[in-house]
Amino acid sequence: MKRDAVVSFAAGESQLPLIRGAKARGLAVLGVDRDPSAAALVECDAHVPASTHDALAVHTALAPFLERFAVRAVVSQSSGPPVAAAARVARGLGLPGLDPERARRSISKPGFASLCAAAGLPTPDQRPLRGEGDLVWVTSFPAVLKPSSSPVGKRGVILVPDADALPGAYARARDASEDGVVQAQEFVPGDDVALALLFREGELAPVALMDEHVRLEPGAEAQGLGFAVPSRFAGTAVEERAWELARRFVRELGTGVGFLALRARADGELFAIETHLDLAGDYVADGLLRQGAGFDLVDATLSLHLEGELPARPELRPASLYFEYDGAVRTGYHLEHLR
Repeated sequence: MKRDAVVSFAAGESQLPLIRGAKARGLAVLGVDRDPSAAALVECDAHVPASTHDALAVHTALAPFLERFAVRAVVSQSSGPPVAAAARVARGLGLPGLDPERARRSISKPGFASLCAAAGLPTPDQRPLRGEGDLVWVTSFPAVLKPSSSPVGKRGVILVPDADALPGAYARARDASEDGVVQAQEFVPGDDVALALLFREGELAPVALMDEHVRLEPGAEAQGLGFAVPSRFAGTAVEERAWELARRFVRELGTGVGFLALRARADGELFAIETHLDLAGDYVADGLLRQGAGFDLVDATLSLHLEGELPARPELRPASLYFEYDGAVRTGYHLEHLR
């Protein structure tokens, strides 16, 4: 008899909460990772030796294991290209997952902007810069430059105060971009909020509205400082509007878990900033939500993929998570319970 299994897209240390959550349910875990020494492979039941960026290679490498394992779900706790590859693998196996084309678009800034436009979500004015000659189009300051596609959080996101700072900021953002393209964006002053959410074929299950604390100073690279729940906007018209935008955003996304970041202007107007359609690599799922606020997003995600169940809105304990840095390198986090 085949053993029920979950495919974990990547098997590094940050995938341990997902791998352990699946095993706690009695499921086998097939860890996809091109690195045979990936930290979490020792806790997996099998190693699928393939790049998490290459859906076809994963399909091929999975084939021998399908004689012994019945794959029930494909789950990603890795941001960027693995999100798109996982969606394609899930579709190929006939399992619930993200719409592959929308998953592919979600991992780049221009693609995210196109998803927002299709769903009717407001975004800051923006345009891609494909070379130094395109800098002439940036005429309003302050502006924000972002890598079109980047594997690491806020890396390469720079607030540009004036035209003199533009060439240097562009070079830094381009160096951080996987495709060499930089997104120039209107700077919208305000407060950042992030929505943790689960969704199934257009149906939204709100999980948490979180304040996201970011340091964004002129000429400097953005730095994530932490998250807190409940948000300062809890119970306000801003929260109501935020969840309405989230409902629009997930309408055509398929089935999955994700985070939607919004900028709340002083007048209450909201702008979509970015998304991560995965279990988050910023310690939010396991650190802030499970350990701090008391909600197991990993287990809820497994329930969604395995049983098709969306959770009721959870009652969260007040908590905050702050990132720790060694210079510019993030090294960990600490949690606090808010009173």
